[in-house]
Amino acid sequence: MKVGETRSGLALWDHDGEPASHKVEPKPLCPECRSFDYAHYQTNWGYGWRCSDCGYDDYYSLGD
Repeated sequence: MKVGETRSGLALWDHDGEPASHKVEPKPLCPECRSFDYAHYQTNWGYGWRCSDCGYDDYYSLGD
């Protein structure tokens, strides 16, 4: 898979020879330390965002 960006801010995804375009989503920053090392994760009971730089963890339970 190749990813590119056009001047209009559209991302070009080339998957199996079928290009599609959509708006580029910026990578979120950690709200605590503003680090780019802020990643989404999932568990069986929910999902969350975790920063490995400062340890910030924002978890959402599927039962709530």
